Amino acid sequence: MPFTVAEGAMLGAGMILAGGATFAYKRKQTTLFKSLYFLSWPVLGSAVLWTLMPTPQQMEKELKENGFDQQQIDASRAATQAQMEQLRAAAMGAKAGQEQGQQQQQGENAR
Repeated sequence: MPFTVAEGAMLGAGMILAGGATFAYKRKQTTLFKSLYFLSWPVLGSAVLWTLMPTPQQMEKELKENGFDQQQIDASRAATQAQMEQLRAAAMGAKAGQEQGQQQQQGENAR
């Protein structure tokens, strides 16, 4: 799997931050350590995921090589999209319910 420049830069930056955190920890520089450690997780973690996860085009190519046709891929995409819409609607409904509950509680507290 070849790296792109962006992936290499993210991995490099994450490794530098993690190395800096280790150096600061050994030197007992707590503020610097906390800052570098805090930054190293999202940068290095994102870089690893970004590097190791296949692109949608690579996934589609692999599925076609394993015997899936375009109709099956499209059906899977549609099912995934429907699930995401259901989750989004449920989250919005829960958020609206929380807001209504808070408004009712504020109204009862005002009485």
